Amino acid sequence: MAASPLTTVLMLRELQFAPWQYGLALGLPSAGGIAGSLLVPWLLRRGSLPGMLLATGAARAVRMGLIPLAPPGTVGLVVIVVADTLLLGCAGAFNPLFATYRMQATEDAYMTRVAAHNRRRS
Repeated sequence: MAASPLTTVLMLRELQFAPWQYGLALGLPSAGGIAGSLLVPWLLRRGSLPGMLLATGAARAVRMGLIPLAPPGTVGLVVIVVADTLLLGCAGAFNPLFATYRMQATEDAYMTRVAAHNRRRS
């Protein structure tokens, strides 16, 4: 999300999107995060936990390749919404997958410390 300020400048200054289009491009992809988290059981049935962690973690970077391709107008708005939906969908899947990995890799005696440490960071 470190590139979000740059995306804001791109959308509002360079592509000259209206503020409502900018808001739409920020809000609509949030459904991708929910969808990603709901897909975790399905993903785990089709692949291994380490493989899905790698796939969802790496796929988050695809967004940065799509954003510069966005032209002005409706097509550009769609490209940005798709890119951000992909990012949030992958993050929505990656986070519970990584929590599952941490729980499987942690001995029971240390589980409370791991869970408490994670809660402080989020």
